[in-house]
Amino acid sequence: MMELKILKEDIIKWLTVILILLLIPYGSIFLVVIFTFLFFRKKIYNIDLLLLYFLLFFTQNLVGGGEAGLKNIRFLLIFISFFLTVGQRGFSYKSLFRKNSFVPFLFIFLLLHSIIFSYNIANSIVELLSFLLLFLFAFKNTYFENVQQRVRIINDIEAMYIAILLLSIITIAIPSISYAKNGTGFQGVGNHPNTFGVVVAPFCGWALIKLVQRFSLKDLILSVLCLVFLYLTQSRTALLSVFLGIITLMIINKKLRVLISRKTLVLIILSAAFIILNLNSITTSMFNFLDKSKTGSVEESVLLSRGSIIDKQTFNIDKNPLFGIGFKTPSDLIVSENVFSLGKPYEKGNTLLAAVEELGIIGFIILFIAIVLLLKLRINRRSSLLILPLIGLFTTMGEATLFSIGGIGVLIWAFVFLSFHNGILLEKKGKVKKTKKRHY
Repeated sequence: MMELKILKEDIIKWLTVILILLLIPYGSIFLVVIFTFLFFRKKIYNIDLLLLYFLLFFTQNLVGGGEAGLKNIRFLLIFISFFLTVGQRGFSYKSLFRKNSFVPFLFIFLLLHSIIFSYNIANSIVELLSFLLLFLFAFKNTYFENVQQRVRIINDIEAMYIAILLLSIITIAIPSISYAKNGTGFQGVGNHPNTFGVVVAPFCGWALIKLVQRFSLKDLILSVLCLVFLYLTQSRTALLSVFLGIITLMIINKKLRVLISRKTLVLIILSAAFIILNLNSITTSMFNFLDKSKTGSVEESVLLSRGSIIDKQTFNIDKNPLFGIGFKTPSDLIVSENVFSLGKPYEKGNTLLAAVEELGIIGFIILFIAIVLLLKLRINRRSSLLILPLIGLFTTMGEATLFSIGGIGVLIWAFVFLSFHNGILLEKKGKVKKTKKRHY
């Protein structure tokens, strides 16, 4: 009952926050001031600062004027988080390096790489420092050392998602809001259809996994709602990422694999029958979803959406496949030599190509190993929390958000660190059990 009460309070909190960002002029300044005051008074937690940071980026603004530019005020929350530590007894950055020595190696490599191989050394170093700042911000604000704190953080994240979905339902009746960006892709209270899809995808997978583990009407409604919204966004990346994340978790989690095979057998049979009976209409709908540019070809639609970006990236990869062009260096090398990309649009198409292009094959391998170790797959493989970073990371294959200093990148790293902290907690619990066995 206590958890349910906390969840309701958190939903009301995030509903209020999103409405302020949508409707009130200078609402972003007001929220940063209020959250800073509440944080100082220990009325809210570190995770609240991170989620507000994300929402200041994610939520579209309806009041116009200069309000959109005020979203950069969210960076103040990072410094507030570093200077004020609330409810984090026992927290230490040492645990990040002690439990994963590959992380400092990654950043040392990125620094040396920026100095030696970057086409714009100053830009790469500034971008690296910004990335490190947000990396530590995500690590610090998702920290927990016991089950109670973990529940607190999970409730807060779930409540924020529920608030986003509830208010997005209301916007369906107002197309000028829900389809504001391009008139065809649903964006709800988000600032772009693709952004909305990428953000909702991890929660969709999480709700589906929880539904399989233990039936709940709430998770059923949330799952269906998320899937409908993902289809309406026309975000191919988001919908594909949900299925890839679930398949990956099934591969590494035998118990979940058996559970899904048993519980979904009847559902699979019914779904197959439904698909066979409605094959033509379903095929047409899926083709229209994949061919959102209306070119008549899925391949042409993808190339139209990402083709020019991919061409520049592959050219740079061919030029220097081992070490790349430099961390966060724009693909247009002529422009990149004279400008800072910090705070400017960072369009790379997907993180896989971006990582190989910027860091080379060697740098990509180092990054990949660091992320796998951070997920602590061996320990976390039975945890439903692992679905959040898995889907979040898969979304980066269509949107280059992993190195972003905006909001989505921070949210994805927050999911990675949730898994990391959860692995440490499970590790501690395992050691306690082993110790008790020895006494007997």
